[in-house]
Amino acid sequence: MKRQSSFMRGFSESYLADLGRVIAAWSAVEQSFLTLFLSFVVMRGARSGSLRNERVKTLMGAGLKEQVNDFKQRLKELDITPQKLSAAISTLDRVHTLRGERDRVAHSVFTLSLEDSDDGQVRFAQDEAIATFISWKKDFTGHDVRPLKQTKLKDIFERMDSLYWELANFSLDPELRAQRPRPT
Repeated sequence: MKRQSSFMRGFSESYLADLGRVIAAWSAVEQSFLTLFLSFVVMRGARSGSLRNERVKTLMGAGLKEQVNDFKQRLKELDITPQKLSAAISTLDRVHTLRGERDRVAHSVFTLSLEDSDDGQVRFAQDEAIATFISWKKDFTGHDVRPLKQTKLKDIFERMDSLYWELANFSLDPELRAQRPRPT
């Protein structure tokens, strides 16, 4: 069999690159979200963002779902238009959704996928792998095995890229920037 990749036999380099892009894109999205969370939610009433402050430590140490919910609640307290509130909440909902998709990619075990070719030969699929996801959460039972096509990885990356820029625009929005709390 001809070697298809310089890194892992059977996986195409473009598939592995798209897999890596999903992981890297999530890091950028998470950093952007946490910066906004810190500035809008955590700094409210705080003198500094120091982790020695118990409130700061508690809020920054909470899980993503709790942080998103706290952020939504804070947005509802701001004097912003209903359209801006709706758009911001939609953006925050996607943070949570895409985190779940990133987790499925990042915490799966990947195995090669086989395909039948037109000439009757069985070959490794170049644009698909079999992803086995097993969670360590207490309420998770069993495992989830499903094919993960390269087109799905590209879709996840594109949605993360879009979300990153929405968060960037969120941070630059004059109506929202004016209402960020300043250290007391």
